[in-house]
Amino acid sequence: MGTEIDIFFLYKVTEGKHLLLRVKKPSYANYSQVEEVESEKELDQKRESLIERFFDQHKELKKNDFELIGEFQGLPEGDILYEEVGIIKLEKLWYVKTKYGHPWIFLSLAQDENDFWNITEEEDFADNGYKKEDLIPPAIQLKEVFFVTESFGV
Repeated sequence: MGTEIDIFFLYKVTEGKHLLLRVKKPSYANYSQVEEVESEKELDQKRESLIERFFDQHKELKKNDFELIGEFQGLPEGDILYEEVGIIKLEKLWYVKTKYGHPWIFLSLAQDENDFWNITEEEDFADNGYKKEDLIPPAIQLKEVFFVTESFGV
């Protein structure tokens, strides 16, 4: 069974402004390619809908520089990342690229870069599907991030 999971998508909106989406990928039966494809379609539709609602509400922001930085299918640190917030601004979000190439990243909330790297030393870090050796320094801090969940605009 492909289980329902939260997927985080990180985008650059404009210079210095970023968008982090949290979207649930529906579960599906592993034996059914059709169900897996439908699950991916639903994920894409929900993601596109959130992006459109975000830009509808923030007309001052343009899609000119809008680009996907990366995707994270893991368990980042930061309680707020698991709440149904709709939309809020985050500070102190950090991310790092991985050796698996675009779009795979690791991200987490952290007070500073040292705190971010300490997260990768924790025993449960492997639950994210990565080892510390999979991460490619430097860690990058994003200071203005709009965090949007599926409860946004509902």
